[in-house]
Amino acid sequence: MRRDALDATRAAGEALVDCYRDLAERGAHLVGELLGGDPFEEERHYPPGEVRDPVSGAQLYFHAHADGELGHFHTWLRVFGAAPDDDELVHLVGVSVDDCGLPTRLFLPNPWATGERWRPADEVRALLDRFTCDAAPARFVASRALPALVRMFRPEIDALLDARDALVARDARVLDDRGVRILAEVEVSIDARMAEVERALRG
Repeated sequence: MRRDALDATRAAGEALVDCYRDLAERGAHLVGELLGGDPFEEERHYPPGEVRDPVSGAQLYFHAHADGELGHFHTWLRVFGAAPDDDELVHLVGVSVDDCGLPTRLFLPNPWATGERWRPADEVRALLDRFTCDAAPARFVASRALPALVRMFRPEIDALLDARDALVARDARVLDDRGVRILAEVEVSIDARMAEVERALRG
């Protein structure tokens, strides 16, 4: 990783750590803020109406399936068309979190699971830098945390996109297989990434 990329990754990691420090100081939880006191229901999107940035087109929400994990975030970018009916939502990456709200896994769903059309890796990759939530509701720390997380783990997301495309290239029928919900996934750790970056910068 080049020096400028290492510096950018460290800055994103520091921003992400600041988000969790803010939550800890207030006794809050990354997911709990989105629930807003409502009882949790599987499959429901939190917060209601999702987090949306009207300027960048970024969107995110948290939900869970009955599969044993606390739940996960879905991150999207709205590609604005000439008219509102021409807008298209593009899924960027899913982020599973543990009971403390810390990221544990990144994943790319099969397009049938997100209700979108297939886009090759280069098209999705070109949108990642636009995932910012600066104009989204500031009351949710997730508005700051998720963009920082996407920047911090950009190498993993790039690798996932390439792995996903390689899988589809080997057998495009996987896109219609309702038994395959996830096309690529990888475990992640904030602490491990920060330690890796610091070692590289010292070297």
